[in-house]
Amino acid sequence: MGIWHVVHNSEEKIFILPEHEYVKARKIDITPSKLMGISWINGKKLEGLVFGLSGEYLIYMADNLETEPDNTFHFMGKVFLK
Repeated sequence: MGIWHVVHNSEEKIFILPEHEYVKARKIDITPSKLMGISWINGKKLEGLVFGLSGEYLIYMADNLETEPDNTFHFMGKVFLK
């Protein structure tokens, strides 16, 4: 499945926007070549580029990432990076 990145998590203080702007945002513009995220690999927190290689990426956003999609508000879609 690949590596998962967290790009917004208020508990970890990880934001791509200040939280008060993130909550009311209708559109978020990002620069894919600069978007940083957090991955947890073997219990270690690693920061890195989210879109490091060309290819297909699954975007998953949810109110609660620790439950099944049927039990929380969520969005899922694919993007292709060239």
